[in-house]
Amino acid sequence: MILAPYKYTKEVIETEKKILEGEMVEKEVIKEKEFINFRPVYVFDISQTEGEPVPDWKIEVEDSNRKILNPLVSYAKGEDIRVEFKRLREGLKGYSEGGKIVLGERLNNTEKAVTLCHEIAHEKLHNDSRDNDKLTKEIVEMEAEAVSFLVSDYFNIDNPSGKYLALYKKSYDLMESFKRINRTSTEIIDFIKG
Repeated sequence: MILAPYKYTKEVIETEKKILEGEMVEKEVIKEKEFINFRPVYVFDISQTEGEPVPDWKIEVEDSNRKILNPLVSYAKGEDIRVEFKRLREGLKGYSEGGKIVLGERLNNTEKAVTLCHEIAHEKLHNDSRDNDKLTKEIVEMEAEAVSFLVSDYFNIDNPSGKYLALYKKSYDLMESFKRINRTSTEIIDFIKG
């Protein structure tokens, strides 16, 4: 048994202050607020289950197109984004932090390129965006991975993003993000093509 987070909404009474005809007036209003709590849930190890075997999910990227890494690094530099290669913890391929992208030095060059493309998308689409307050983590990750997938696909890189993107299908409308994804991926592809 573990504690798992869950969200719930509850009506609360809040006091709002307004200036009405030059006078401060307080008014109670009922608002619906979202809260997070925890509840006990049971988790199981796969060895405790029965049924069809769980499909093997390949998440590594083969080193099939190492030539796009350097052009992607050049593109990032042209956008004032510094790219660094460091030893990262197991399972972390890279991250961006507003003007700087860090990639795992143990990745092969094609995997570095795919990850760099994902992080460039975060830099271009999500850092300092006026729409950030409307974007959930799910949408942000989906957009960045979609850009990475489109660039990878254009350069014939077998990127398992399709499986990753399949996880993000419940709470967004892809059409809302399509223009942003298309604009960013096209810009990156055009730069690499020269």
